[in-house]
Amino acid sequence: MFRPDAHGIAHSQLTAFGQWCEARTGQQLRDHAAMDRFSVEDFHSFWRLFLEWSDVPRDGAAEPVCVGDACETARFFPDIRLNYAECLLAGSPGQPVLTACHADGSRDRFTRGALRGAVGRLARSLQRLGVRPGDHVVAIARNNAAAVIACLATAAIGATFASCAPDMGVPAILARFAPLEPVVLFGCLRAERWDAGIPVAERVLETAAGLPSLAAIIALVVRDVALPAAVARVKASLPRYSGYAETLAAMSRAEALAAQGVPEAEAVVTLGEGWVAEEALAIALLCALAAPDYETGVRLAVNHDGDSDSTAAIAGNLLGAMHGIDAIPRRWLIGIELKRVITEMADDLATFVDWPIGEFVPDSDEADYWKRRYPGR
Repeated sequence: MFRPDAHGIAHSQLTAFGQWCEARTGQQLRDHAAMDRFSVEDFHSFWRLFLEWSDVPRDGAAEPVCVGDACETARFFPDIRLNYAECLLAGSPGQPVLTACHADGSRDRFTRGALRGAVGRLARSLQRLGVRPGDHVVAIARNNAAAVIACLATAAIGATFASCAPDMGVPAILARFAPLEPVVLFGCLRAERWDAGIPVAERVLETAAGLPSLAAIIALVVRDVALPAAVARVKASLPRYSGYAETLAAMSRAEALAAQGVPEAEAVVTLGEGWVAEEALAIALLCALAAPDYETGVRLAVNHDGDSDSTAAIAGNLLGAMHGIDAIPRRWLIGIELKRVITEMADDLATFVDWPIGEFVPDSDEADYWKRRYPGR
């Protein structure tokens, strides 16, 4: 059985909340048993104080705290509205919030900013598919980051989310999902070596055939990878290409500098001035790896001698992918020329791989829409 040590107890959120309650009630709430009694005997005060202490994003009045005293029918904070995803994703964009551990020992790590960006992109895609508050979204999902992102994106727009494991049989899946009449089905399609029985992709398709309410099926794919892991993968792949040595050496120097913390501007130029590709990449990589947030990284990338506009642009792309669009300081966004057009094009290009266009793709209304929106020669 896990037993926290004295240091862990003293620095826990429960201890901080207990001390906060003591200061406001005058009661002695020194241990878990005392907090438990307080939460039962004076639950109105307990939950009112918890709402104030947690300070979650919300709308509406905190009173009444509870309507009714019967456990089965009581309603807490009936006049407050909040969004689960908004509450969970509020806070410092650079803080690590999610680690997905895989059977091969690899890990996908997300900062709050990166997770917020992934959730926001998927939520906008769901809205474009017509998902609205109150709709039901379901998933045949593995225990990974993709499932978390799908759940939070669904919650972000006020829809409900239900999931099941991919090793369940189709009749059991339909027994769970069919009564919900879902409008979207997320499905993990990639086989894993430990899968048994019917291939998971076939189960997803058979399930979809039994859900006539579906408007779309979305494949669950984890594309977000922490930057250090992505750098390691790129470095491992470089020897396949001729002339890779200079790029590999530049990336390794950037990693070594980043390990020392946020560098001074003078240290940045030890990697070069950015006039050649591997120097620009190394400088941007250093700034993205070492900086604690978007603004620090971009400022570091732009304030050096040489081709600083290129290094800052590369660093901004890396930092944006890491921390998400919300990490960009709002004061930087004010007055950007053609901001609306740039934003619309970025949203469009994020879905480019799904456009039904190409030499051998049949004509359709959707294909005509994209061809008119971005006419080619």
